[in-house]
Amino acid sequence: MKFKRNRPIYPEQILAGRVLAGLTMDQLAAESGTTRQTLWRYCHHGSGTVTYILEDIREALESHGVVLIDRTEKHGPGVAMAGNSARTAKR
Repeated sequence: MKFKRNRPIYPEQILAGRVLAGLTMDQLAAESGTTRQTLWRYCHHGSGTVTYILEDIREALESHGVVLIDRTEKHGPGVAMAGNSARTAKR
């Protein structure tokens, strides 16, 4: 098991990051080594997923150029695309 960051990843970040990366739910599940059902359950109910799976989801999104922005006192969690990501370069 990997525990590199120990930072939370929120369901909203997964949903938005997946869209930014141009991935289907099935593709993200496959790339993160989980099932579509587990991914869907966490994204829509915020439960049923263990920490190492969330880290794998984070790594899959980041490999597509998605930057996960932490929640602060001034704003909630967010996502953005890295400026030099492969998807940005294709446009």
